[in-house]
Amino acid sequence: MAVNNALRRDGIIPDVVDTFQESALLNISYGATKAILGNTIAVSATQITPIATIGLTPMAKYTLIMVDPDAPSRLNPTYGQWLHWLVVNLTIESFGTLSVPKGTTLMPYMSPGPPNGTGKHRYVFLLYEQPSDVNPSKIQNKPKQRQNFKARDFANQARLKLVAANYFFAENK
Repeated sequence: MAVNNALRRDGIIPDVVDTFQESALLNISYGATKAILGNTIAVSATQITPIATIGLTPMAKYTLIMVDPDAPSRLNPTYGQWLHWLVVNLTIESFGTLSVPKGTTLMPYMSPGPPNGTGKHRYVFLLYEQPSDVNPSKIQNKPKQRQNFKARDFANQARLKLVAANYFFAENK
């Protein structure tokens, strides 16, 4: 319940996802810098593609989504959710690392770059388990643009089950 509580505290539930059954914490690392359920990370530290790890069954396939629901600002999210990353058909390698290079990238990683003076933005990572009979890379409505993506709608369409999440805040003053 710790993940759900943190997501609720910062409005990610209900802005991005609904309450879900947590399977594990999705660990997100930008080198030595880690996302820890709402900590603040300098924008400069997020310019590299992060590493995602989790302690889940290596038998399943997963979908990883990263969104900013606060584009261009939390007070005026007219472009939210901004899709920063979408990779499907991920597998879990040794030590729980999600093997992004072996997955299918539907939207390449775009590092956070909140506009100056728009306050703190929430950068949300969502990990979904894919049902064995559904391949999200084959869905008809692949995102064609980053703005106004809806993680909940994408997951529902592909029958994905949310199993883990994490997030951080970043801001350009």
